[in-house]
Order: sequence, then structure tokens, then C-alpha cells
Amino acid sequence: ADVNGAASAIENNKLVGPSLTSLNLDIDNLNLSDLNLNGQNLEPTSKSFNSILNVYTTTGTLEGAEKGAALLHKLEEMYGSGEINFRPDIFLHNKVMNAWHLCEQNNNDQSVSPAAKAQEILDSICEQCEDGREEEVIPNDVSFSICIHSWCKSKLPEATERAEQLLRRKELFAKKYDEVKIKSTDYNAVISKWKDDSAKGPERATLLFEEMLLRYGDSEDRMQPTAA
Repeated sequence: ADVNGAASAIENNKLVGPSLTSLNLDIDNLNLSDLNLNGQNLEPTSKSFNSILNVYTTTGTLEGAEKGAALLHKLEEMYGSGEINFRPDIFLHNKVMNAWHLCEQNNNDQSVSPAAKAQEILDSICEQCEDGREEEVIPNDVSFSICIHSWCKSKLPEATERAEQLLRRKELFAKKYDEVKIKSTDYNAVISKWKDDSAKGPERATLLFEEMLLRYGDSEDRMQPTAA
């Protein structure tokens, strides 16, 4: 692993020269026991890796999202083995999901679904909770919203159904976890996405809009209907 490169990239938990090309980490073989900065041992923290992930996850490229996802997976492995003493939190997970969302906004490669990649991360977190492992990571409001809006940007034929399915799953989690809130922006995004379907879209969009009216006042932002 290019641990000296990693060390030079982290100084006081800040990246030096933040660019994807300058940060040349061998993620698969990353060995923190060799991490050294100016001859001194550097204790890695969640903030350190948040800085590295910032480089990968803000590029809006598939390469950046893939490297961010690989690093997140590596951190989970390292925590499991005791190599690092912090568990990757929901904010790191959200950062990688958002990297896929940025890719979806500019995605012209139908062989890759950034929205599906983002949802894979969310699904893994949700399954842990559903299995009773809430002590690991709990999704929050942002986690669901990123994935819902990613599907709403997707050009895949099943994208609208997938977006609404996630909205329903978010509703279920909102009943159990305070970290998850139902917001009008999620409803509005899915309603707007149904406009792409000339056959089922008008009916499905109308049903969702009527549901918003029925649930008005039952959310953090009072879910006020808009013209979206």
C-alpha cells in the first residue's frame, strides 16, 4: 500500500492537495500499521478518512464513487479485525451514497446504475437494523433521500417504481427511528418522476399527491404540498 502517500495526504486530519490523481492509495492492501508522518506514528481517525473520502466522493465520476465505496468497505473490514478503533458511521456511508448520486446526475452509461449502487449501501444498513443490529449503523433521513433522488435521476425503466418503493421503506423506518423523517421533498421528487410515465404516471402521481394532503402536518417539515 502507498501508506507514505496516505500519510502525506493526511496532516492534522486535512488533505494536502485534494485531487483524485494525487491521492494514490492501494485500498485493497492498505496497512495502517505502516502509516507514518514525518517519522511519527499517526493515529487514524474517522475525520482522517472523511477527508480522504471527500476527494473520492466529490468528483462526480464513476471512478471516484468506486474508490470511495472500496475504501468504505475496507474500513468496515479493518474495524471488524480491530485494526481501527472506530466504526464507519452513517455520515461516511452517506458520503459514498451521495457520490453515486452525483454520478447518476451525469450518467449516460446504461450498463452501470449509480442509483442501484447507492441503494446497495442503504440496503445493507437497513438489513442490519431489521436483523436487530441497530448498534452498528442506523440510516438517517439523508440516507433515504439520497437514494430516492438518485432513482429519480435515473433513466432506467424501473427507476420510478424503485424510487417509490424506497419512499415506502423510508415511511416504515420513520415509524421506528427518530433519525428518519418524512419530508415533502421526497414525495415531490417521486411525484415529478411519475410524469415520465405517460401510461401510469398521472394516476400514480395523483395518488401520491392525495396521500401528501392526507398526511399534511404529520412530518418534520409539515409536508406542505407544492407545485412540484
